[in-house]
Amino acid sequence: MIQSDLSELLLDELLKWDIPGITKTFAQNCVGASLVCLDNQHHHSGVVLGLYEGDNFQKVNLKWLQSLDIQLQRTWRDLAEATEYGSVGLAILLVLKRTAYTILERSVRGNGFDYWLLDKELSLSSELIEQASARLEISGILNAEKSGIIQNRIKEKLAQTSPSDDTHLPALIIVVEFGHPEVHMVWKHERNS
Repeated sequence: MIQSDLSELLLDELLKWDIPGITKTFAQNCVGASLVCLDNQHHHSGVVLGLYEGDNFQKVNLKWLQSLDIQLQRTWRDLAEATEYGSVGLAILLVLKRTAYTILERSVRGNGFDYWLLDKELSLSSELIEQASARLEISGILNAEKSGIIQNRIKEKLAQTSPSDDTHLPALIIVVEFGHPEVHMVWKHERNS
């Protein structure tokens, strides 16, 4: 269900969901990448995450149970790649917790977005639903040291989804920044979500 007030977000919870469009292994990899990024920015479990949803702002305690070990750090030594996958993990968790959608499948390159979304109610059907309900574009920033970087990224990602606007499906843009940390969720052509 959609939570209107989200005071706490458990990163490990991503591993408990049955998500049609991603495997548990991929989810685990994304959680690990998130931990590496958060650790790189000197954050510990319980850090306050700024969550911006349109004009609404909320402080959320971001927690995790998984520990960071040397093997996980070695796996995600490339911080650019860790930022990409870590932001995907956090974004997907927020989609599941804050919207009426789940992940249907990965989009092919050139569509201008990352994932097709499906109404959660449709995903509970015994038949596989192949019709997407929305689009999701995710972007990650390890540390936005200059002001305006996040807003510029949001504008860039809103424009990037234009090639698929003819689907007439709403697009959700999520920008994750690990330095502060904060997440911005912006809808383009929002439908009842």
